[in-house]
Amino acid sequence: MKMKRILFFMIMITLIFATSSIVYAAAVTDGGCGDSYSFSTDNTWAASKNVTLCLNGAAQSYAAITKHLNGNRTYGTASNTSKIYWNDSGDYGTTGTALSNAPSASDSSEFGTGWSEL
Repeated sequence: MKMKRILFFMIMITLIFATSSIVYAAAVTDGGCGDSYSFSTDNTWAASKNVTLCLNGAAQSYAAITKHLNGNRTYGTASNTSKIYWNDSGDYGTTGTALSNAPSASDSSEFGTGWSEL
């Protein structure tokens, strides 16, 4: 019985923290930026604290970039590649600024000049 109470308590604490991170998220729409993305009513992805996600999606493809508020390096990937790209040129924001521009393409063509593969 004691183990059930501990397990119940741990589950409740986890749900409280998970719910609060989703409730206060600024949702991303295709072609926009924010700190969460809803794939459906039951499936929401949330970024870590101070991380911004920008997304450009089409019917069968996407390009996504992320950046931490306290860094200047931006990371990106797309649906038509397994590669992860990085860019620290400041084109997508400098230290202390969040991402505000979504990728212009919905595939890996977004990651041309200025981007390097990890």
